[in-house]
Formats: sequence, C-alpha cells, structure tokens
Amino acid sequence: RQRLTDAIGKLDTQSLEAFPLIRGARIEGAIAEARMPADISRRIGGVVRAGPRDIEAAFEAAREAQPAW
Repeated sequence: RQRLTDAIGKLDTQSLEAFPLIRGARIEGAIAEARMPADISRRIGGVVRAGPRDIEAAFEAAREAQPAW
C-alpha cells in the first residue's frame, strides 16, 4: 500500500503525456487535460486527441498489418 501511496504522490510533481502512435509515429494534435479519476481536482497530465484523419490512418495501418497477425 505504501508503494501505491508513494506513486500517487509523485503525480503531483510530474506531468504525464499520452499520445496516439500510428505506424510507430507519434501523432501531434490538440491536448486534453488528464485528471485523476479518484480526485478530478488533480491534473496528472495531458492526452493528445486523435482526429478523424488519425483514426482513418490507424484503421488503414491495422488492415495492412492484419495478414501478419
């Protein structure tokens, strides 16, 4: 339990960032705030929003890769 408490405490001193990857490339775009689900008053970072073109590109990449799965 202490390890979890310590890890949560570190979120106050660092900012996390999540972003989509398509074909191994990081997608840039508008950033939405990410907040702690248990305490939405605490901002923990940002999430890059995928747009319609990004979604289509991801589906295309998946279709192309599917035969190798």
